[in-house]
Amino acid sequence: MNEQIENLRKEYQELGGSLEEVQSIDSVEEMAFLVNLQSSIKELESDSSNNGSESQSDLQLIESLKQELESLPYNSEEWRQRQNQILFYENKTRKELGLQPKQYEVLDSDLAKLLQLDGNEISSTCREYISKFEDNIPLQKSLEFRLTQMKNSFDLIQKQELEKTQFDVFVSSAWESVKNVPVRYTEDSRGKLIKNPGFTKWYNSAKTLQTKLNSRIHYLQKMEQEGEENVDLRERIFRIHKDLSALLEQQGVSNNVRTR
Repeated sequence: MNEQIENLRKEYQELGGSLEEVQSIDSVEEMAFLVNLQSSIKELESDSSNNGSESQSDLQLIESLKQELESLPYNSEEWRQRQNQILFYENKTRKELGLQPKQYEVLDSDLAKLLQLDGNEISSTCREYISKFEDNIPLQKSLEFRLTQMKNSFDLIQKQELEKTQFDVFVSSAWESVKNVPVRYTEDSRGKLIKNPGFTKWYNSAKTLQTKLNSRIHYLQKMEQEGEENVDLRERIFRIHKDLSALLEQQGVSNNVRTR
């Protein structure tokens, strides 16, 4: 861990940060956060230099950043990142004046790491982190709320992925089954032609697959309108949909499957 912190301190210094400012930091997490922050600051200063602006003091940079902050959605991840840039310069000035530093904004990326450490549950690691702010009850409640929202989003994504997998397995199995069409009529023990129960079973299976494909097609079209779609899954569904339509048509069965 000591080697990791030393490497982060070196990276921080290479990005233009003062080694003296981080010499007392022994937390990998905090050091990594400051490296990322310093990288953003360097990019910001580089942009200012490229635009031909003169070197600004920390206070001037703070004012400039605050103006940019006003155009960002409040409490968005980009807003928090920009707010941390402001706090970085403010804390430098506060340190010079002998004041305690202000608390940095907690980023969604940090909360995501906490959830991952807890196995996508709000458990010991998350609670340990929240307890660091025992003197700031509003912040604790805010972090708990954000963690809950993030966990719910993760759970929803996992559920959707599971449903997609299960549907894909169903379609594969059902399609392999209905591709083999039994004869429509067969002879009974007296040699009389009768409807083949196997064909009726096949027809019911084909109609079930048809219904589920229709439902999935409607879902995919909705996702497409919202700018979200799994291209691989979409193409496969429509390919099977097309083949099923042709198969039903060959059998002279009423076909209500929607075509592309």
